[in-house]
Amino acid sequence: MKELIVKKIIKSYLKKQPGVSKILTEQSLIKDGVVADLIAISPSGEIKYVVECKGSVNPGTLAGGLGQAYQYSYQKQFNQQSKNARVWFACPKDCESILKVFKIPNEVEVFLVEEPSNVFAYIQRGKKRTIIQEFQLPQTFFVEGINLDLIKESIKVIERLQRKRKGKLNRELIKQTLEKFCPRLSSSSHRNTLITLSSLGIIDDDNRLTPEGFRLFGTLKTSEQSFFNEMINIFYSFLINVLNALIVLACDKNQSPNNIECTNEEICKKINELYGQEVRYLNNPRRMNTILHILEEVGAITFINRGHYRINGLIHPTFLPPPRKHK
Repeated sequence: MKELIVKKIIKSYLKKQPGVSKILTEQSLIKDGVVADLIAISPSGEIKYVVECKGSVNPGTLAGGLGQAYQYSYQKQFNQQSKNARVWFACPKDCESILKVFKIPNEVEVFLVEEPSNVFAYIQRGKKRTIIQEFQLPQTFFVEGINLDLIKESIKVIERLQRKRKGKLNRELIKQTLEKFCPRLSSSSHRNTLITLSSLGIIDDDNRLTPEGFRLFGTLKTSEQSFFNEMINIFYSFLINVLNALIVLACDKNQSPNNIECTNEEICKKINELYGQEVRYLNNPRRMNTILHILEEVGAITFINRGHYRINGLIHPTFLPPPRKHK
């Protein structure tokens, strides 16, 4: 596969990542620095991703590309806009056998691509460097211990503080204000919520609302349903795949969609089974609770009791695995 095709696939994949509004090509992070193939930028101007791409090449050229990506991880600290950027190295899936003999820097995330548009996270784990290949769906990211109510109240509190204060907003101040105005919300989730808001480009490095954050705040002034509709769009890949897994489990078990009995482990296993591989961010039973709670918040499911769910409505089926073949 040619490098140009790798760039095209990764560029399309980057556009689907949360908080990315613009992709730049052939740019450097610092003056006279190494030129990166792709740089993804948030609405606030923060650099979210720096990417080096290689095509189907010999081991020496592939190693050189990894080395260049490692240089980005060093240079990014000298640019205020890129200090929190993630560094990616992308190459064709047919390079996997070469990668197995490489020592991949912890600072660099490796992705394998194949036509027409598949992207896989390539992960090395364990003392024996076991290779675990995970598939990442578009518009998915790390989520745990959050809920839409807390996201909503956090945006409102940050907007209120932002009107009264200049400069960086202290996260502890945001947390204390949330506890004051919303005592019903769990304080243990505040940190995860702020991390999520940052990942989605809703707040910037100073913990202030970005243009995207103000846009979401505007939906709250319209109606709560408008805000929930926006949240469905943001978490869509998670929601539709968990909902789909619940439906498939109900069919497999010959259960009614009004009372589906299953565990988080079964949901994760079913999603992986439907895609034929590990699906990143949807393969952890503990984090599955977060997605199930969001589904309940938007009215798609109802918790009957522990491990029992009723499906109330469906969401448009984009980002789903291919249909199963019936025997």
